Amino acid sequence: MAAPTAPGAARIVASLVAEIETEIDGLVARTGDRIREEIPEFRRVPADALGRAIRGNVLRALTALRDLRPPTDAELEQAAAIGRERAEQGLTVDAVLHAYRISISSVWSRFGEVARERGADVASVLAFSETLWLWADAVMDIVASAHREVELEQAREEQQRRDAFVLALVTG
Repeated sequence: MAAPTAPGAARIVASLVAEIETEIDGLVARTGDRIREEIPEFRRVPADALGRAIRGNVLRALTALRDLRPPTDAELEQAAAIGRERAEQGLTVDAVLHAYRISISSVWSRFGEVARERGADVASVLAFSETLWLWADAVMDIVASAHREVELEQAREEQQRRDAFVLALVTG
C-alpha cells in the first residue's frame, strides 16, 4: 500500500497521467515495437492482439496511478487472464514478465519526461513511482501465477496422454 502523499501530489500526478493518456497510441506502438524487438517469442503474437493487450495494461496502470492506488480485483483478474492466454500461446513466463517490465518502463520513462517538462515536485514523482512499482509487482505476481497454473495443467494433460499411450501399448 502506498504511503500518504504530500498535499497536492495526487492532483499533480493526475494531471500528468492525463497528459500521458492523450499520447496512448504512440506509447502503445513504441512499447509493442520494443517488446517484439527484444523478445522474439512475441513476434508470433499478432501485432493487433499485442497492441490491444498493451493498451489495456497501460490504461489500467494509468487509471490506478491517477488515483494513487493498488490494483483492483478486476485489474488483477484481467492480468491473470493475460497470463493464462500467454501460457496457452506457448510463451514462457520469463518472456511474459519481460514484456510487462518493458511496458512499465515505458510508462515510467514517459512520466519522467512529462514530469521534468512540467517541473513536477519530488513528492509527486515519488508518489507516482511508488504506486507504479507496487501496482506492477502485484500485477506481475498474478500474471506469473496464472501462467504457471496453465503450464502445470498442460503438463498434467500431457502426462495423462503419455500414460494412456503406454497403457495402450502394454495392454495392446
